[in-house]
Amino acid sequence: PTLMVVTVDAAEIEGTITTELEPSNPHGTNMTVSLRIRARGILAAMFFPVVSRAIGSGFSRQIDEIAARIDQG
Repeated sequence: PTLMVVTVDAAEIEGTITTELEPSNPHGTNMTVSLRIRARGILAAMFFPVVSRAIGSGFSRQIDEIAARIDQG
């Protein structure tokens, strides 16, 4: 498998985005993507539920788009 990890290091949040690509059948690839973030500081923690929902909803759409591009290629 191929593993890629990106570190998220911003003023109010920190975490990682991990992507694993693994061959599945003769012409396929399994892609597993995970996002782990946490709030830094009291103010960020207060708004974190709203921020995490916004990131989560857009994140899955972007992963679907990446998978479609890989499938076409």
